[in-house]
Amino acid sequence: MGKKYDSETISFNLDISKLKKEFNDAATIIRTANSEFKKSSAGLDDWSKDADGVTAKCKQLNTIIEAQCTQLSSLEKQYKKVAEREGENSTGAQNLLIQINN
Repeated sequence: MGKKYDSETISFNLDISKLKKEFNDAATIIRTANSEFKKSSAGLDDWSKDADGVTAKCKQLNTIIEAQCTQLSSLEKQYKKVAEREGENSTGAQNLLIQINN
């Protein structure tokens, strides 16, 4: 016999799923920006003297920072939901705190 889920449990699971997707989407953005950063660095011998290279690198680094902020926000939202549902000392909440601190 399958598990019974009430609407509150389903809503909670959907909220956490959305937050995890948001986190994973931000991780994809970070990987892409890091890849672009490496590619743009490869062709420049002394990129610090090249204004276009510096501008491109700043843009890529800002993209990474914004995506990391999105990930942090997602983790904090997940923590809040799990802490409210399962308690601050639950394994799930504690694991999320570790991820937030890292």
